[in-house]
Amino acid sequence: MELLFFFSLLLVILLLVLVFFQQKRIEKLTKPKYGFLGKKLSVFVFALLGVSLLTGGLFTLNRNTSQNGDLNVSEITNNNTNFFKISYQTLENNKIKFVAIPFINNKPWNGIDKIDIYWEISPETGMGRKILQSGATRENNQGITISVQKGKYKVKAVFNDGKLDLFGEIEILFSE
Repeated sequence: MELLFFFSLLLVILLLVLVFFQQKRIEKLTKPKYGFLGKKLSVFVFALLGVSLLTGGLFTLNRNTSQNGDLNVSEITNNNTNFFKISYQTLENNKIKFVAIPFINNKPWNGIDKIDIYWEISPETGMGRKILQSGATRENNQGITISVQKGKYKVKAVFNDGKLDLFGEIEILFSE
């Protein structure tokens, strides 16, 4: 009887020791000892960051920021004595500045102090833009500046207040 008691006590102690070592082993195996493929992850993170910064830096250095293209402009004739003459100036980074000068009886700004100009820029494909230039005067006519992509555009300037009707239109072909 004593032997059976001693043997069962030994078996219980052995099982407790076995459970204790198994728990330690499970705990050791569930905690990662290494990073990715046996290496520390910080090395991979810094290497990836360095490569991406180097690639991005080379891309921005090789990029041409002043891509000025060729601009062909044709003015659409207007037989009225009251009209807008649209002048243009090419700027850097594919931008064009348009200024509309009102002609009344074929004379610039003849009797006009202040005018609101409605601009409409219509590309051959895609959506157009409408811009209001308010308060243009002979001394302060800033015009509008737009960015253009390769393609054909119609640029219109319109003014109508019920008494006076002004209209001007040009077509531009922008090719890089």
